[in-house]
Amino acid sequence: MTRLNQWEKVIWSSIFGIVVLVLLIPDIHALSLTGELLSPIIYEKGKVIRNHYLIEGTDRETNVSLSGDLLEYISIENLNHDSFDLVIQFPQVYITPGIYWFGLTVRELPVAEEGMSSLVSVSRKFKVEVYSDEKAVDVSLSAQDINQGTIVPLTMTVTSRGYKDINQIWGEISILDQTGKQIGWVKTPTKPLPALAAETITAEFNTSTIPAAEYRAFGILHYDDKDKKANTTFRVGNVDLILLNYTSVVEPGFNTFTMQIMNNWGNELNDVFGKVFVHDAELLHTPSIDLEPWQKGILQGIIKIELEPGVYNGSINLFFEGEQKEVPIQLSVLAPLLPLVGQATAQPSSFPYGWVIGLGAVIILLIIVIIILTRKNKSNNHEL
Repeated sequence: MTRLNQWEKVIWSSIFGIVVLVLLIPDIHALSLTGELLSPIIYEKGKVIRNHYLIEGTDRETNVSLSGDLLEYISIENLNHDSFDLVIQFPQVYITPGIYWFGLTVRELPVAEEGMSSLVSVSRKFKVEVYSDEKAVDVSLSAQDINQGTIVPLTMTVTSRGYKDINQIWGEISILDQTGKQIGWVKTPTKPLPALAAETITAEFNTSTIPAAEYRAFGILHYDDKDKKANTTFRVGNVDLILLNYTSVVEPGFNTFTMQIMNNWGNELNDVFGKVFVHDAELLHTPSIDLEPWQKGILQGIIKIELEPGVYNGSINLFFEGEQKEVPIQLSVLAPLLPLVGQATAQPSSFPYGWVIGLGAVIILLIIVIIILTRKNKSNNHEL
């Protein structure tokens, strides 16, 4: 009876502790700040930005504060318990070019008569980009991977990073092969570029006279009396499957044989598989796969080697879209591993280790049971 009373006390104490803990857990709100997305902000002299924000998810009073750069041009207006306006007024002059940051924070205010509680805040960070008062641009050059005999568009994307209009932009683009030799040259049309605007200018290059390979495009953008360089690479492909790598060293017996391949054109290749031949004997026929345009893939299977150690000439035959391609290979067969001379062969021991371990475990278990029963009997005698 005494033990039952003790357990009841423990249970009721635990319940009481849990209730107190739940009551003391802070009331956490989902404070949020809703408004139009501003960042990044492009600095323009004399520009005025007004953005309205709603404070939601709280019934407490809040404090709104600013931090960071350019605070002399930023203010909070029309502030009340659930909304305010963020006002940015840039001056009528240009400031030092660069990247500036400022922050906006809404924080709950504590209530004096409340007990233990949490105070929640929410922040926003803004990026201000200040550009040059001179003519300046960012330029990139892009080209698509295409099939042989088609037209490749070479596109320059030009973004003004200055506050002055540019009268004209145009580009000249050289096409270079893998040795760096120029094999073609094209010129884009001419366009104007207003301040802080973006334009694309495109030239076309006919690939009908060049073989399938990877090429480099080197471009020079001319804008008024300045220029800027950009480059890119592109591939000209045909209906071809390229063998990139394969398993070249095997051992007698069963081996995993892998071929790494690549689709070398701009369309899907279906039903792609490979075969391995040595001395005109077929050693492997892989399962088939499909490849997306320009995709790399793996053909794999189990190959059985019944050849003497040495180096053998063979071939990998690749099959795709009803076509076949033979690639010469060399296969090295290693000698099988032999035990060292004089090395004794390990023999299983005749001593019954398993029986000894099992018997020991049983004895230990019996000792534990005897100790538990002995203690229980002593406890019962004491109570009586």
